[in-house]
Amino acid sequence: MCLDCPVGWASYNGECFHFSKSTASWLDAQAACRQMGGYLATDDNKEKHDFLTNIASVIHSFGETVFWLGGDDYLFEGVWRWEETGGPVVSFTKWAPGYPTNSSDTNCLGMVFVDTELMWKVGTLLKLSKYTKCAQHI
Repeated sequence: MCLDCPVGWASYNGECFHFSKSTASWLDAQAACRQMGGYLATDDNKEKHDFLTNIASVIHSFGETVFWLGGDDYLFEGVWRWEETGGPVVSFTKWAPGYPTNSSDTNCLGMVFVDTELMWKVGTLLKLSKYTKCAQHI
């Protein structure tokens, strides 16, 4: 926790992160993050991924709970981008085996535990998830 982040948010490398325990679709999670002044979190390097994994493992018992991220391929099928920057998902990826799938009904990026490792999978815009990861710049 850092004084620069709102209460209930964790600080990492110039960003604040918040894990919501509310069930939400990707679209509702995106709207909730924006309402809090943030955006769905990016997972764009190994160090941040390790940080997010540590937080997720503390608040989550291993299972198929999805943690929404701010990645999608809604504009162009198979071209994944971060919604916060509009930039492509290229420099770091953590896809689960068999992913990504290039299906027109799975356009949203989420993270799930595969055994004890937090990995990326894809979901639909309206699928409900227990957790949302929001971020904001400090």
